[in-house]
Amino acid sequence: MSGPTLPSFSTIYAFGDSLSDAGNLSIATEATGQTPVSPPYFHETYGFVTANVFSNGPTWVQDLSLSLGLGTLEPSLLSGGDFAYGGAETGATPQDAGETSLALISLPAQLAQFQLDNPNPLANALYTISIGSNDLLDILAGNVSASQQTIDVTDAVDNELSFLGSLASDGAKNLLVLGIPDLGDTPEVLDGLSGGSPSLASALAREYNSDLAAGLASIASAGTNVTVIDAYGLIDNAVANPSVYGLNPADVSTPVWSGSYSVASSGSLAATGAAQDQYLFFDHLHPTERAEQAVAALALADLEGQPAPCFVAGTRIATERGNIAVEQLQVGDLVRLAEGGTAPVAWLGHRRVDCRRHPRPHEVQPVRVAAHAFGMGRPQRDLLLSPDHAVFCDGVLIPVRYLLNDATIRQEDVAAVAYWHVELPAHGVMLAEGLPAESYLDAGSRAGFANGGPVVTAHPRFARAVWDADGCAPLVTEGPARDAVYRRLTVQAALVGSGATAHARSSTGASAR
Repeated sequence: MSGPTLPSFSTIYAFGDSLSDAGNLSIATEATGQTPVSPPYFHETYGFVTANVFSNGPTWVQDLSLSLGLGTLEPSLLSGGDFAYGGAETGATPQDAGETSLALISLPAQLAQFQLDNPNPLANALYTISIGSNDLLDILAGNVSASQQTIDVTDAVDNELSFLGSLASDGAKNLLVLGIPDLGDTPEVLDGLSGGSPSLASALAREYNSDLAAGLASIASAGTNVTVIDAYGLIDNAVANPSVYGLNPADVSTPVWSGSYSVASSGSLAATGAAQDQYLFFDHLHPTERAEQAVAALALADLEGQPAPCFVAGTRIATERGNIAVEQLQVGDLVRLAEGGTAPVAWLGHRRVDCRRHPRPHEVQPVRVAAHAFGMGRPQRDLLLSPDHAVFCDGVLIPVRYLLNDATIRQEDVAAVAYWHVELPAHGVMLAEGLPAESYLDAGSRAGFANGGPVVTAHPRFARAVWDADGCAPLVTEGPARDAVYRRLTVQAALVGSGATAHARSSTGASAR
């Protein structure tokens, strides 16, 4: 199989707030009132020392570390690589002027501690950061004017960019940045605990993310690899489509734990054990372990540089119920197969990709297959696929990226795209807008979907072996078979003509934008 593969990193250095804190705040406050307290928070063991994290399981960056084969990410207070602290902010802003205790755990202090502990950081390390949410919550609580809000957001973004610039100047080559989640969806804001309306909280998060993206582009242009995780889109998708993520729709905005961070008797648990992961939020602000794993899955997919082969939302799949948009399919629906017969849907993968923020947009932007590109009715109308989605021709499967001809098959420049894939009991060929196209084959890419389950990334050689063993047809990316199909496409493009293509595009229902 071809395309980008997951980079190899020597270690992880993590920075930021409670979303990344592996236990530093818990250790630092043990003598004065441990925060967070366990129970109800997750109790992590590091050798002979224990520490608590702000969820019911490991943080997303700890999940990421394990899936990258780098072992358990430990707190810096235990000589580990995680320098994050719960409650940390980007640095000095008008909202926290004079708060000396906050200054001791925020980004400038984390940078100083990192430089002291690591005068010669490991080469090819991955540097991760999650920061800014606490700054925005302070702005919401401050009830300041709109103009002051803009100033405060700008100050916080500048603080984060200055921190990342310092890391880059010190030799960091790989930055993984967690964007601000949609704070307007959190129980903290919805229940009025922070001040400010949900719409304002969402707007501030969007403003922060937009300003941050502009600044990160400058850092990336200087030669640093910058990857941004779209946490905002992830939480919005989970709230809008909870069942896709394995969440209970009735509890998507309800926290598991109703109490405070530091007093075990201050609240109650709405669920225990595995049932907690049917919730999106463990407390009023922090995600459950299921959501932590979803963030780690997005991080893995973004670091790898491409999604698994997918259909764009809006693509119609032939079923016994008729042509159904892929996002409206349900597990158990009978999909019509190209060779005849049907097969039930076993799983539906889902992922939103922010192409503008992706380090290699061409690896994730969809490919448009014009109506009739492969012959009359194949497809029946324009079809949008991810670059590595394979179409079935002459007994082989060819990823559509290898058939680009700048006429009837061309890549689209879009800002964002919603990708879906359909898994059957066995790898097969379905009819998407009438064009034979593969179903999902799990060759180690399931973590690339927001609802993919436990974070697992396969080595490329394993992926090739899975395809050879379980693929329904040979996978072809070059050679005589691919060349023969390409030549026929060129002839067919002349027959289709620009008029037919333009008319077909006007009727497409796919939702890339």
